[in-house]
Amino acid sequence: MTLTLRGDQFGNASQLHNYLCNQLRFPTWYGRNLDALYDCLTSRGEDVTLCLENWPESGFAAGFLRVFQDAAAENPRVHIERRQ
Repeated sequence: MTLTLRGDQFGNASQLHNYLCNQLRFPTWYGRNLDALYDCLTSRGEDVTLCLENWPESGFAAGFLRVFQDAAAENPRVHIERRQ
């Protein structure tokens, strides 16, 4: 699965958590916080590529970027692509 996330697509962390939860079919226990995001991504059993377009490196997006990168380092099924 490939999921494209544009930096201007989300106004706040809650919107991004909700989008990820729906698109990646996270379990009902997903707590919509960065720790839960990390847990869901690192335990993922199927491949997912997160394509980050024009992704900001500040604000709430910076925390998500760090979790995406950490999860990709931990789980070989999670891949990150950055595009401008």
